[in-house]
This record gives sequence, structure tokens and C-alpha cells, in this order.
Amino acid sequence: MGKLPHGIKLTDCEGIHIEGFRMHGLVDGIVLENSSGILIAENEIFDCKGSGVRTDEKCHDITIERNTFAFIGKSGIRIDSAPRSEISSNIFFKNGTQLEFPKGLPERLFADFNCLFGETCATIDRRVVPSLALWREISGLGSASFDGKPGFVSAERKDFRLINQSLCKGRGRHSLTIGPGRIQPSAEGEQSIENVKVVSVSSTTADLSW
Repeated sequence: MGKLPHGIKLTDCEGIHIEGFRMHGLVDGIVLENSSGILIAENEIFDCKGSGVRTDEKCHDITIERNTFAFIGKSGIRIDSAPRSEISSNIFFKNGTQLEFPKGLPERLFADFNCLFGETCATIDRRVVPSLALWREISGLGSASFDGKPGFVSAERKDFRLINQSLCKGRGRHSLTIGPGRIQPSAEGEQSIENVKVVSVSSTTADLSW
């Protein structure tokens, strides 16, 4: 059996928050299509084949903050356009590339206060940006980001909590900790939601199925 296509997919949505999920074993963690005003926060997304978060070219005003993206095949985050988006206080750990921008950097992008640990910092329009230093030079972003190890309890056991000596503590936006601060790793054998889909929306709510 192959990997499920995605954990959560939003299409034609506005003002929805995706918080507190632990997703793994998928192709893409979260997929956004023609959506705006979306907040993605406090999630752990790992062991996926594609991207942790992927947007299409019709998205805008997307906020991705305080998440962990680890061991993802292609990219931690893939942004196709999505102007006025923010990527801050996230941990990126050993993904194919940490940040992916296939169509160039979005207009008015904010990306800073992130931990970017991996062999490739970013790709921009298929140009490989191997280091944080080069990412800063090209994008003009990331002055408060760093590329050291985040200090997980045990990355091998997928325990992404931070040790007391973690470099992520107090280095996020507004001096908060980089990465999720609320969720705990799933207990052995605990049930989890693996394939959530939005089936209908109103101006204020979204109905989910899985």
C-alpha cells in the first residue's frame, strides 16, 4: 500500500486554523489550494514523501509558524507564489530541502526566526541554495534564523520535544521558543488522524472527514 496523498487539504477556504496535528507517513502533510488567511501552527509533520506544507499559485496571506518539519523527502515547505505569507519560528530538520519556492520568492514574504538544519537550506526557481548564509544573501531574509541542531529529545524515535539546552528556546519570534510548544508525542499504539479532508465550508466553519 502506498502513502496517503495528504493529511489535510483545504480548497477555496479562508480564515481557517490548522493547529496541534501530528502527521506522518503521507505524500504531503498539508495542501492548500486557492485559499487565504490560513494559519498553520503547532504541528509536527515528518516522514512524508513530498512536502510538509504545499500551496498552489492561487493562495495568499498564509502564516506558517511554530511547527516542526522533519525527514520529509522533497521539502519542508513548498510555496508556489502565495504573496504576503509568513514563515517563522519553525524547525526544519533533515528534509530534502528546507524551503522550496518553485516560482521564485513570493511578494512580501516574511521568513525568519527559523531553525534550518539540513544539507540544503532552500531552492528558488530550481536554484539550489545550500547554506543559510547564501539564503540570507539572495533573499534578504533570515537574519534571526540559525542552522544548528535543534536539540530534540530523540529524532531517531520521532520524539521532537526539545531538551533543556536546545538552541531553539527563546530564539523564536517575540523571544518565544522555535517549534511547537503544546503538543506531545503520541503514545505507543495511540490512534491518530491520518487523512483529514475539508468537505464543506461556511464563512466561519469547516466540516472535516477522515
